[in-house]
Amino acid sequence: MKLDWGTTFSVVLVGLVVVFAALLILILFVWLMGKIFQTINSRKAKAQEQKEQDARRQAQQAMESQAKAEQTEVKQVEDGISPEVVAAISAAVAVVMEETAPGVSYTISRLQRAGTGRSAWGNAGLAAQLSPFDR
Repeated sequence: MKLDWGTTFSVVLVGLVVVFAALLILILFVWLMGKIFQTINSRKAKAQEQKEQDARRQAQQAMESQAKAEQTEVKQVEDGISPEVVAAISAAVAVVMEETAPGVSYTISRLQRAGTGRSAWGNAGLAAQLSPFDR
């Protein structure tokens, strides 16, 4: 079989057309997949933003209702506790609450001294009776 230049050029031309058509189809496919994923991601982002706005709105409403409750609530502090001690305790609670639950609001509704419990002699006696190495 003898190949002439016309057959050679036609085979080369058909090969180039097939290759470029396949490349265009692949480019179109990748572009279409990118658009689909962008649409899906934008819908998810809109849904997430809506959830965040709802959460912000609920938090704002809760803060407003708590502020109203705090304005009407009477604080109870036991006699003999100085305002400096109350401020120090409030600051300590604020620090602990910010570390454990950031953004959560709280209210100290009552402040009183803890019970005295046992005396130092009572604690020493209890420790002596419960210690396994003293027997």
